Amino acid sequence: ATDGLLAFWPVVHHSILGRASHECESLAGGDCRDKPLASIRLHQSGINDISTVHVDGNTHRIATVGDDNALCITECTVVVSAARPCPPEVRVTKLLSIPHAHSSSITGVVFMRPNVCATSSVDQRLCVWRIVASQHTVASH
Repeated sequence: ATDGLLAFWPVVHHSILGRASHECESLAGGDCRDKPLASIRLHQSGINDISTVHVDGNTHRIATVGDDNALCITECTVVVSAARPCPPEVRVTKLLSIPHAHSSSITGVVFMRPNVCATSSVDQRLCVWRIVASQHTVASH
């Protein structure tokens, strides 16, 4: 899709026989696989690449890049309730964005550590970024 949305979809578990489990359908009172658990618009158009890293506990950091020359870092927590295990709840806790991270479309992103990621672009640059979550900033090296 070219809508710039980061969408969180439920994972359908498959049994050894290859049949999909319908736990979500029965526990949620309907089929939870027909819509995302959460979505957030991060880019003006499509997302070209994505990288994820576990931060701690149920917290994960997601880096996305796109044709809009932007780097977005989203931090989210996945909450699974014992009373209602499916679908889990996704809470976006932090959102950092660098609108002009490169001078052209960004084609790649990878986390090297939970607080460091690298991006590559059609502009022939490789940038390394340090994420300072406590200050809600991303700094280029």
